[in-house]
Amino acid sequence: MKRYIVVAGIGVLGFLAACKEDEHIKITGDIVGFVKLFDEYGVELADKSNVTVLLNQTGTATTDKSGRFEFLNLEPGTFKFEFQKEGFSSTKTYNFIFVGGSKPAVIYNINLITLPKIEVKSKDVSVSGNLVTISGTMTQVNRYYFRYYFSDKPDVSNENYVSESATSFCCSDVSQFQHQASFYALTSSVYMVAYAISPAGVEGAYDYYDLEKGVTVNPAGKKLFEPVKIK
Repeated sequence: MKRYIVVAGIGVLGFLAACKEDEHIKITGDIVGFVKLFDEYGVELADKSNVTVLLNQTGTATTDKSGRFEFLNLEPGTFKFEFQKEGFSSTKTYNFIFVGGSKPAVIYNINLITLPKIEVKSKDVSVSGNLVTISGTMTQVNRYYFRYYFSDKPDVSNENYVSESATSFCCSDVSQFQHQASFYALTSSVYMVAYAISPAGVEGAYDYYDLEKGVTVNPAGKKLFEPVKIK
């Protein structure tokens, strides 16, 4: 009888030891994703290569021609992804919960659009009250969509702003512009910056909400000039 008790005790100890070892086993897995690229008018491009994908601002991957990328042998966690390619819009994905395992997790519906090729050659800015008039010359185009962003900080951008105003023009060749834009919720210093928006991005098809900055970002815009202090 005692013999069986001893054997059982050894078996239990072995089981507990095995469980203790299992506690240190790391569950890992892979993440696979797909990015699509579009021209200014929303037509999908065949070559979707060379998009840089940042994982929590530390890990990096690059898409192949089909737009595929992967991160291998990751431990479980909550991840933030950033997608960037020169000449295209960027976007971010927050709170991607990854649990690991044998089947890869998949990220899709990532779309980047070609930025406009408009260049501003000269500009003049004047202010009256909360209304600013902007005029200048640019490369010749037959349509354009401009968006102005305002802030009380000099680093104003499409990701850092308090208010915004938009204007558009179509459909004849022009190389000059003159607009009026209003700003609000700003009572002291005011800084302004302008972006040209790709036609397919005007209605916000590529917008995302930046959780860290608390604003909706339209990334389909190309910065036309550096921020200007207007007040």
